Amino acid sequence: MNKNLSFEKLIIEFNSGIKIGSQSYFANKSKIPTQNISAWINGRSVPTRDNIIQIAKILKKDITEIQAIFNDKSNKYENNNSSIIDLILEKIKRLETENALLRKEIELIKTKTEKK
Repeated sequence: MNKNLSFEKLIIEFNSGIKIGSQSYFANKSKIPTQNISAWINGRSVPTRDNIIQIAKILKKDITEIQAIFNDKSNKYENNNSSIIDLILEKIKRLETENALLRKEIELIKTKTEKK
């Protein structure tokens, strides 16, 4: 079962089974921007915990049911964020090493110029 379609189906059901306008209708009722809802349905992002609570309340569903719809996607984003953080930390480490080497070079140059 496609988990993104599950959320879309819930919204369509909420709109009396009518697909056309279902995202806008849900956005209106939930006060969540249509762009967010579209992004969640299309898998471009996942709702926050607060949004999940709000969605569950409006759709009269259990929070865990709504959370389960997005759980796989959420884990994917967390893993991506961890990878990005690891890359940034590696870059910082390289820059710190480079900075230390440049400082040593500067000290050597200063020492040589002072001796002259």
